[in-house]
This record gives sequence, structure tokens and C-alpha cells, in this order.
Amino acid sequence: MALIRENNIELSYGNIEKEIFYTGNKALLGRALTNLISNAYRYGKENGHIIVSLQKTEASVIISVQDDGVGIAEDEQKKVFHRFYQGDNSRGGIGTGLGLSMVEEIVHLHGGRILLESKKDLGSTFTIILPL
Repeated sequence: MALIRENNIELSYGNIEKEIFYTGNKALLGRALTNLISNAYRYGKENGHIIVSLQKTEASVIISVQDDGVGIAEDEQKKVFHRFYQGDNSRGGIGTGLGLSMVEEIVHLHGGRILLESKKDLGSTFTIILPL
């Protein structure tokens, strides 16, 4: 996805630990990661950055997608995971409002959880935590 470079946004890798193995549905987990990165491009600022990280603890695999885009207002952060919800930043008619609800469902199917940290106009970090 780094080849997309939409709005001259650079996709790079942060902390990527080697030798991490996880048993899960490759297609679904790939879709979840693709949705998060696509959203980071869609709501990123021109010449911005997306950083993908992969880490492991004793109990979990942790995947994060961080951007320095438009961010999500605090009062909208829980709503973004609801089906068909599109916040103020997405009312340009792009998308269906299903991407993040799909990501959350995929993560839950794997027994995991997804966290969101975001500040309006500063960007967002979506973190997927999958149990080992």
C-alpha cells in the first residue's frame, strides 16, 4: 500500500518485531489492516505520514496504524465503529461508513480488541490487540 502515496502521504513502518507468528484468518486480518491504512490515506493531510507497527507481548500481538491527519473529535470516537456512521470529516460522499465497523468485527472474531487514540487536527492511532 506504500505505492498509493495519495496526497503525497508517506507510509512507513515503525517498530516491526521479527519472528512474530499468529494463527488467524489471513484474509480477514488483511482486510482489517487494509481498511485502517486506507482510512489513514483518506483522512490524512497532504505530505503527511502513516506509520504501521507490529509488536508482541507475552499474551498479545499488537498492530497499530498511526497517522497525522485530521483526527477524530472526542465525541465521535465511539461512534466511528458503528455501521454506516460517517463523521463530519467524511461527509464528502466517500465511503459507506462500514470500514471501521468491519475492522472491529474482524478483531472481535479473533478474540481481540481495537483501541482508538485521536486528537482533532493532529491525527489518530488505531491499535489492534490480538490474544496469543
